[in-house]
Amino acid sequence: MYADDAAVRARSIGLAGAKIAIAETFYRYASAIALTEVHLGCTVDEQIRWFMEAWRAAEVMRTRGADVRAVTAWALLGSFDWDSLVTRANGNYEAGAFDVTNGMVQPTALASMLQRIARDHSFDDPILESSGWWRRRSRLRLAIKSEMAA
Repeated sequence: MYADDAAVRARSIGLAGAKIAIAETFYRYASAIALTEVHLGCTVDEQIRWFMEAWRAAEVMRTRGADVRAVTAWALLGSFDWDSLVTRANGNYEAGAFDVTNGMVQPTALASMLQRIARDHSFDDPILESSGWWRRRSRLRLAIKSEMAA
C-alpha cells in the first residue's frame, strides 16, 4: 500500500487505510499476501504509529479470513537519498529501525517495537494513545476545489 503524502494532506476523507487495502487485495486475488516495507518518513513516534496501524489491520483481516502472512519493516538500517527516490546523491540519510549515522548500528525506538512484536505478537505504548498525523484534521494543508464547494 502506497500513501501519497500530498493527497493525504489535501483530501478531507483521508486514507482508506491498510484494512481496506488488505481486504481489496485478498478478495480480488484470493491468495496469501504480505505487507512489506511498511514505513513512514517522519519522526520515530509516527513511524511506530504507522507500523502499528498496518500490524493491527493485518491482525483484524486475519480474523476475517484473509491470508496475511507477514508485516515487514522497511530498510532496517535506513537509506540514503530515498527522499529523491535515489535519483540524486544528496547524502540525505533517514534512519530505519537502526541508525547508522555515526558509523555504529544504534537501535531506535522502532527497533524496540519490532522486537516486542516479534516476541509477544503485540505492542502497547503511550504513544499509541494519539492518532498518527495522517488521521488528524491538522494534517489538512491543501484544499481541493471540489471539496471546498461542498
